[in-house]
Amino acid sequence: MNYNIRGEHYTGELGPGGATDIRLTHHPRARSEQVNEAGPSSVRASAGQRVLDFGDIFPLNPRSHVQWATFGLMDALREANLMPTANRSTIVNICQRPYIAELVEGAVRLTPRAGQ
Repeated sequence: MNYNIRGEHYTGELGPGGATDIRLTHHPRARSEQVNEAGPSSVRASAGQRVLDFGDIFPLNPRSHVQWATFGLMDALREANLMPTANRSTIVNICQRPYIAELVEGAVRLTPRAGQ
């Protein structure tokens, strides 16, 4: 599988330990590449700026309004400093749609943002 974490490309593959042994390999971009780093997904992108989108690692269930984040998505939210806390929800983009991420009893609940 391919992952985009904080604007960097990674590939993941199973290690010899089985389904819980995931090995990520970082593929740094060339220094000559000019890419604007993504900010928090609650910020609209200006011309030429990318907005962090977690659709690569979290496929949406079209039949469900509220969804629960996987451990992989929660790790990615922590890496991007977008993990919600008990007192603060965050807005994240998944498949180009904004979701409210809320911490509920140690899990992250994702609800489509109103009007979207």
